[in-house]
Amino acid sequence: ADWSRGKYVLLSCPGGFQLINSLSNAQFLDVSQQCQECPASFYCAGGTAPAAACPDSTFSPAGANSSLSCLPVVFVRLSVDLAISEADFDADRQAAFRQAVAFA
Repeated sequence: ADWSRGKYVLLSCPGGFQLINSLSNAQFLDVSQQCQECPASFYCAGGTAPAAACPDSTFSPAGANSSLSCLPVVFVRLSVDLAISEADFDADRQAAFRQAVAFA
């Protein structure tokens, strides 16, 4: 680390995040370091541990910090007849519909 120039080395991250540390060709690249939120379907214990995939047929939301966050998945097929023309079913209405179904 070069404290006089405000540079640092990220050593670990909290649970739910994975360490992205860029020490490339022995050249310090402080601007590329980050604690990145663990993606959905993975869990990140924190520290320097990489993201671990949830087991098959389970899912976790982004930011999960343990395998206990990986819950069984149930897929549901939904068929809906809407009283609206395809032309009127614009991007905003599609987004509102997806959100309504997701929280139903």
